[in-house]
Amino acid sequence: MEKVKRNIWQYVRLSLAVIGAAGILFGIFSSNLLLAAVSCLVLVITFYFSQRNSRLREAWFNHYMDTVVRNIERANNYAVQRIPVGIAVFDKEGKLQWKNKLFMEYIGRYVEDGDPMDKVMPPPDNNFTTLSVRDGQKQIKSVTDLLAC
Repeated sequence: MEKVKRNIWQYVRLSLAVIGAAGILFGIFSSNLLLAAVSCLVLVITFYFSQRNSRLREAWFNHYMDTVVRNIERANNYAVQRIPVGIAVFDKEGKLQWKNKLFMEYIGRYVEDGDPMDKVMPPPDNNFTTLSVRDGQKQIKSVTDLLAC
């Protein structure tokens, strides 16, 4: 029902705009300035309400998208925090950016974000090597996986 109402309002606005433009042209060519002025007023009012409607719809859409993004972030955070796998994220320089609780339990001590990989997981636990770099992303395999090849 809401969509039908919106479509009807769009047709009304378009019709008023066409009538206003036609009234302005007819008023000018027939030297009827009152008709041209009233038609111009109809056109301006139609334009105002069209712009107002567009701003309201844009504000609603932005709010809707913010809500969707917030819900996705919440779901993502919930899933990553409760996944039964220890996860740690390191940046390009090998500094810890983020870790979940299971990773902290695995290493058995508290580490700060920004700590280097060799401090977080000192060798021999840190048996990782870069296998290849493709499109600016490193693909990591453990040393034991490389020895098995």
